[in-house]
Amino acid sequence: VPNVRFWMGFGDHYINVFTVLKNLGLLSEQPVRIAEGQEVVPLKLVKAVLPDPGSLAPDYAGKTCIGDLVKGVKDGREREVLIYNVADHGEAYEEVGSQGISYTAGVPATAAAMLIATGVWDVKRMANVEELPPRPFLDLLNRIGLPTRIRDENGDRAVAFLRPPPARATAVPDHIICNNAEGI
Repeated sequence: VPNVRFWMGFGDHYINVFTVLKNLGLLSEQPVRIAEGQEVVPLKLVKAVLPDPGSLAPDYAGKTCIGDLVKGVKDGREREVLIYNVADHGEAYEEVGSQGISYTAGVPATAAAMLIATGVWDVKRMANVEELPPRPFLDLLNRIGLPTRIRDENGDRAVAFLRPPPARATAVPDHIICNNAEGI
């Protein structure tokens, strides 16, 4: 792949806060001596005065969108495909007591652990999750609350597989699907 880029979108207020912190030197990891003679690492000071992230979750509003935008040529014609998921902060807080960003980090890890524990994913060697069969993973994400969507020239829709998965990629049994860690 000749060109891979990572990007995130933030609101103006968020960017302004970090710009001010950076301009004041408060994002530095280099110690500075304060008037009283003590050395302080500015970034550690900022961390110490920030609120506990968990205390912010009840008031979070809005949604996260995490995805991969793939542009290229397939079968001689240019294509653009966006594969993504959306998590609602309020819904995530109701379900797990945390905001949507934590939800989008935890749910995929939980799905991977479930696939390994049930033998759907055979990981007798070290492997990146991207090297393992994607169908059972995406199906499980859809079932446990983080549905994957796709947007391309055919529109925007939920990811669904029309063909059955290969024999090795079996499904996670319904009895281990749970909400709020009950039922495992």
